Amino acid sequence: MAVVEKDGKFLAATNFYLSDVPFEYEAQGLDRYAGMKKTLTENDCTLTADEGMQLLMKVALTGTAPDEKGRSYSTQWSSIYNLSAPSLTLCADRNPAQVYQYSPIK
Repeated sequence: MAVVEKDGKFLAATNFYLSDVPFEYEAQGLDRYAGMKKTLTENDCTLTADEGMQLLMKVALTGTAPDEKGRSYSTQWSSIYNLSAPSLTLCADRNPAQVYQYSPIK
C-alpha cells in the first residue's frame, strides 16, 4: 500500500500504480494524470461538475492495444467528489449521457 499526499491544492488519481513500488504496470497512466493536473492548475483548481466530467472523458483510456498477454484496458468509470456541497457524480462506461448524482441523506 502507498499513501499519497495532496500535492498543492488538489488530489487527482488515475487507476494505475504511480508509486515507486515495483509493479508490472508501473507509471502507466502518468500521461492521464499530467493532463488532469495541467487543466486543474490552469483553472485554479476550480471546475464545475460538468467541466470536471469533460476533463475525465478527455483523459479516459479508450482501449489499449493488447499487451503480450492479450489484455486490453479502458476506463470503466469516472467520479467527481464535491467536498463543498457533499456529493458524488459518477459516470460509468465512458458514457457522459449516463451520469449519476449521489448526495448523503440528511
